[in-house]
Amino acid sequence: MPDSNRVFGSVDKITLIVVEEQEIYRKLYEAICPSASPIELRESFPYSAKKTLDSIVARTAPDVILIGVNHLSAELLNEVTQLQNDSGNLGVVLIASSLTSGVIPILNKFVASRKARFGFLFRKSLTHTDQFRTMISSVQAGQIVIDPALGALMDKDNEDVTSISGLTPREIEVLNLIARGRTNEAISVSLFIDVKTVRHHINNIYGKLKTNSTFDDRHPRVSATNAYHQLTGQLIFEDLG
Repeated sequence: MPDSNRVFGSVDKITLIVVEEQEIYRKLYEAICPSASPIELRESFPYSAKKTLDSIVARTAPDVILIGVNHLSAELLNEVTQLQNDSGNLGVVLIASSLTSGVIPILNKFVASRKARFGFLFRKSLTHTDQFRTMISSVQAGQIVIDPALGALMDKDNEDVTSISGLTPREIEVLNLIARGRTNEAISVSLFIDVKTVRHHINNIYGKLKTNSTFDDRHPRVSATNAYHQLTGQLIFEDLG
């Protein structure tokens, strides 16, 4: 990622609109973009189907729009594609807590089709104010900036991706907790479901992962954890508690 001072010195003040699902992050972005900042946060909105992105952009005319969501979806990627097609030089930054493997091939094609002015970051990768500002300024300068963790996801093309992509969102949540070493009882508490339902999900997970030639029936929990970590190290980046 380029040096923020160099990028900021090469452009005028950047106007930014934030459309963010979580109120706490809207407050955070407002706090790190004060009036003296090279980035002018013009307005922030809750992410909602009631306010379409194109209507917000048409009214506010920002240089960059930041869209923050808990779970990245194919529907949002389609909306962003249309938004950039209609809005010329608009920069778009997506920040997400998590994504499922089923979205990965869609996201791969989406990123490959970007010509310029696009950034993607997982929430947990955002750790410094300068990092945020550099991301916004780099996108405005015409660059494509991708979280290294996403790059690792997109580079994976193996049996683990195929087998895990067949899991439902709930099964992926369960697999996430298995990989963290949680017991069935702990998973039950975390997801607010009974232990019998947890066992049902785990049996489904094992059945789907058995299509992977490296799956060991003698140690299914270890094999499931290995498949999970071989894919990305952490398929779901959101902290499930």
